[in-house]
Amino acid sequence: MRPSDAANGNLPATRVNLFLYQVTPNPHRNNLDLPTRSQQGDLVQRPQIALDLHYLMSFTATTARSSRSGCSEARSRCCTASH
Repeated sequence: MRPSDAANGNLPATRVNLFLYQVTPNPHRNNLDLPTRSQQGDLVQRPQIALDLHYLMSFTATTARSSRSGCSEARSRCCTASH
């Protein structure tokens, strides 16, 4: 959704907000993926970063009718997509 849509009042009936509220280092994954180098010492593959990302999802609806069906459907789709 674009900010201009919200300013014009063109909001969808059901909305999902996703907030990244915490980033923590993961000590267990820190040394699992070391950089890969060629025989000449050039970097071939960078290691993956060992971070845990913590998200908060909230579901809102503009009407009571869309609140019951739309929020539960949006919640189940988000949970399915995130796992």
